Amino acid sequence: MTLALTGVASPLFAQTAPPTLQTVSPTGAQRGTRARITLTGTNIAGATRLIFSEPGFTAAIGETREVPSEDALCREVAGRIADGEVLGWFQGRMELGPRALGNRSILCDPRRPDMRDVLNVKIKLREPFRPFAPSVLREAMGEWFEVDDDVPFMMKVYEIREEQRARIPAVTHVDGTGRPHTVTSRANPLYHRLIGAFAERMGEVTPLARRAEISYEKIAKGPIEATARLGVQAAEALATLDAEGKVEFPCEIELADASGTRVATATVGWHVRLNKPAAAEA
Repeated sequence: MTLALTGVASPLFAQTAPPTLQTVSPTGAQRGTRARITLTGTNIAGATRLIFSEPGFTAAIGETREVPSEDALCREVAGRIADGEVLGWFQGRMELGPRALGNRSILCDPRRPDMRDVLNVKIKLREPFRPFAPSVLREAMGEWFEVDDDVPFMMKVYEIREEQRARIPAVTHVDGTGRPHTVTSRANPLYHRLIGAFAERMGEVTPLARRAEISYEKIAKGPIEATARLGVQAAEALATLDAEGKVEFPCEIELADASGTRVATATVGWHVRLNKPAAAEA
């Protein structure tokens, strides 16, 4: 079972083992969990069959807010992820097994190069080299990975297409691979819609900070305020983006203390390119 739950070995096992040996439980463990579920007749085919009390969870987190519809929820969550927030996604029944599959998941933007460090150091509290797994619409799997396969339980590691690696650095391992989780509208309709909403954001543009320079002038003894100015006219940058599909420009930033005294300046070089619509999320 250890071999089967090893993401790198699992696809190799599937390619070489006889078909009669390729049925592997995604909930494998030495605690007998799978055996007990089988004996009690619990159905785990959908991967999210154990019940957890949503009212109890709502009471535990305290303040809540109603949204008008599930579509509105997905649009808001997708927007907050695109703005750099890290969110906890809780819905329906809990997953069974070692993977979070869209019902008890930590969600973030895979386009941010720093996101792996943010999650590993501040949230997961684990070694910084560990990569994260992207959830991807099943119908878009071939757009992101070299192998177009069903991976509903996040148990296989495949090569990410070379042209896509720079777009999703937070989920691209050092060897160019990723451990995907394919999501279908039948297995997890709400999570599928959320990824689709985020895909619309990814289909617009990808901004990449290519360089950054900072010059410190004074010690800031309290809050500071940052003012950013584009190094080009916005209309000119948009025209170049429309014509060439990409644009580079500097952004000048001034940081001042509460009295208005400048304490530092910075220059960030941005590269922005248009994307074709696709779908992936961490």
